[in-house]
Amino acid sequence: MNLKVLAVFVLCAILVVVTAERRGTETGVYKKDTLQDLIKRTRNCIDRFPTGTCKQVKKGGSCKNSDKYRMNCRKTCGLC
Repeated sequence: MNLKVLAVFVLCAILVVVTAERRGTETGVYKKDTLQDLIKRTRNCIDRFPTGTCKQVKKGGSCKNSDKYRMNCRKTCGLC
């Protein structure tokens, strides 16, 4: 009887540990690291938005604050 209780306890502990690890990535904790990896892996260094838009973004400082502009104005923001 004691062996069965111990086995159930160990299995529950393993389940809790696995669930806790998985939950950390779902909350977006690693979002910034993933974005940096994506920026580094892209081959083409182009601006997807019009040149005027990207220049305004750089002047306004949105290259540092906005992921949207950081990805779509890579060349103007100096990320590649």
